[in-house]
Amino acid sequence: MAVRLTESVYVVRGKVADVGVQFGAGADIGYNGISKAKADKADHVPIGNKDEIMHELHLLVSESANKWSLIRTKRDLMIGKGVEVRTRKIEAGEEVFVLDEEPETIAIEDFLESIQYKRNLRARAIDLVWGGRYYVKMTLAPNAKVERFERVDTFHCRPYRMLDGESEVTRYALNPNFGTKRWKKEENVELPAFDPMNPTAYPVCIIDVKDIYPGQVYHPIGEWWGTKDSTKVTNKIPKFHDSGLDNGYNIKYHITVPDDYFKKEAYEDGYDEERLKQETLDQIGDSLAGIENVDKVLYTFNKVFTDGKFYESGIKITPLPNPMSDDAYMKVLTSMTQISTSGHRLLPSMVGVDTGNGLGTSGKELEATANFQQGFLTYSDRELLLEDFQILKKIMGWSRNKVLVFKDIKLYTFDVTPAGSESNPTTKQKSDVNKK
Repeated sequence: MAVRLTESVYVVRGKVADVGVQFGAGADIGYNGISKAKADKADHVPIGNKDEIMHELHLLVSESANKWSLIRTKRDLMIGKGVEVRTRKIEAGEEVFVLDEEPETIAIEDFLESIQYKRNLRARAIDLVWGGRYYVKMTLAPNAKVERFERVDTFHCRPYRMLDGESEVTRYALNPNFGTKRWKKEENVELPAFDPMNPTAYPVCIIDVKDIYPGQVYHPIGEWWGTKDSTKVTNKIPKFHDSGLDNGYNIKYHITVPDDYFKKEAYEDGYDEERLKQETLDQIGDSLAGIENVDKVLYTFNKVFTDGKFYESGIKITPLPNPMSDDAYMKVLTSMTQISTSGHRLLPSMVGVDTGNGLGTSGKELEATANFQQGFLTYSDRELLLEDFQILKKIMGWSRNKVLVFKDIKLYTFDVTPAGSESNPTTKQKSDVNKK
């Protein structure tokens, strides 16, 4: 519990030792009994050798025609129509989640609105899709209740290396310049990690919610990161076509020039054969160019013989066929897009990707696909998204039976039978929710 001594000085009773915390300049107190001098020896853990992976992936995604769309679609399917406070009850032996107007429910909803919890849910969800984790900076009021609950961008936070004897990360560094040339170690702002054994141990701390990957002690892995190479391939194909449409896909003209066309029996003063050759070829190229873009031209130099005698020929220009391109490129694009979609754990029909068997345009098929995607492929993600709510509930002292539930997006199956028919299959939008 945090005990206020003065306006800016608190004593926090933790599980290891009483810790003094001073807000403002001059604070030089360690965390969990670790002296600051010793703690300073441990650097933050970069993502990649030079902390560059996040920025490389961001550039790759931003150059892609559909990567951000896939990330946002996974986010949207994960959070559905948002969350609301429900009361967990047991009725007829079944677990149900009731929407009520109890004073505690109203108080929880008001508090979540005050800390912008639901508004930031979308941001935390996209962080989770992006890199398998999200950060929250939690600030406690003097009464040890939550005062602020702020989402921290995953680009701006890094865990410190564990010191001898530690089995979990106990400190984090905040810096908006991680992974860039502007980063300076002395600008890192150090904050303690949230202590689940003593939730109010620190007035300000970092909550790090991440998926677990074996061998990845400090950083999880974004599940779609394995699509990096396929994304590079798909990014190149539009560039190829863009250049081809501007400049031509292939060589357009074949110009044949006798190899002694520029030679003279008696050289004149100042005559430069190579210069004249270059100027002439440039002029030919300019005369064949389009209004804005230069088509590709092939030049060859040769001798022409007729009946065994040398024949003085002029310059010959032959137009060549100029097909757009082999559609194998488009097949590669389709194949790489399918791989990329699977890498995001998305069902192709949910994002309009044709797998060769059609998109499954039946309403019932789309409804079943959407329900499967939300019910089975987002369950663990939703559990992670609500870990911070469980922390809030414990600190704020809310009832254990107050829970947050996600409201799934439900599709309509439109009426295809005359109204009033007993076999009318019209399906109304369901109001059930999946508790996560």
